[in-house]
Amino acid sequence: MIDAYVGVFKVADLYLLEAGKTIEFGDALASTGTYNGDKLIVTPFTSDYDSSDFIGFSDTKITDDYPDSHREISVVWHGPIVVKVGEDVLAGQDLTIGPDQYTELFDGDGSTLQVLELGPAPITNVVSVTEDPTGTPTVLTEVSGTPTTNQYSVDLEKSKITIGGTSVTGTDNYEIVYDVEVSRPIPLVKEVSESITFTPDDAPLSHPIDYPLLVNATAGSSTGIKTPIYSGTPGTGEVLVDRANQQLTFNSTDAITAADVVYKTAYKLIAKAIGKATAGNKAVVWAKGGAN
Repeated sequence: MIDAYVGVFKVADLYLLEAGKTIEFGDALASTGTYNGDKLIVTPFTSDYDSSDFIGFSDTKITDDYPDSHREISVVWHGPIVVKVGEDVLAGQDLTIGPDQYTELFDGDGSTLQVLELGPAPITNVVSVTEDPTGTPTVLTEVSGTPTTNQYSVDLEKSKITIGGTSVTGTDNYEIVYDVEVSRPIPLVKEVSESITFTPDDAPLSHPIDYPLLVNATAGSSTGIKTPIYSGTPGTGEVLVDRANQQLTFNSTDAITAADVVYKTAYKLIAKAIGKATAGNKAVVWAKGGAN
């Protein structure tokens, strides 16, 4: 049934893959906003873009880069397609586009050569492995072969890290930062409620913000509900919603250092899951693209 419908929604000969890029079937694509003639130039979706730039999924595989020319590419911008997902998804879930770099925390169990399994696969690069990140951090060194104390080895194909020597025990005492090859669909978070602490007066948010539903300052010289503004300098009792920097800015006299915030996120719906899958595996989704 899927094959019978893909052809209806496949848009061919309207897009060009950016020069010097490679792509796999089902990879997420972002609009560059530029054209070559009447053809839109698209590129693999990375953290340089946000969900509003999502154009669709690649229906073309180009494994050799062409540094001096753009290549024609077919894009599934509306319809069913099989893609790898960046997090666990369930059938019927709305999806958005995920990051291309992840930070995960792992517990040490005191075993020899403990193996840690990373989330979204395939992994292209491990940026760092830090032991005891919130205490006395030790940045481990990557080696090939069997690691020893203060070292680690990586199996990119299986998305696994081996900690050298005997791992330390504790909760969240290994922090691993790693890159994936291209951003993947993840469940869409439409509304977020979080308690944040910060240095006056700028409060970083965990997700891009569309608009706040509630901002309640819980620590500072002037606590309570704050009135949002969207430009200018916040006065007493106000909070500036800074969408570009994904943060809230409070009045300096209020000296706010903690707040409870409920807000709508700025993520765009890019697909709906038809089937379920675990992180790094393939799921059937219904694409909902179309930037530009």
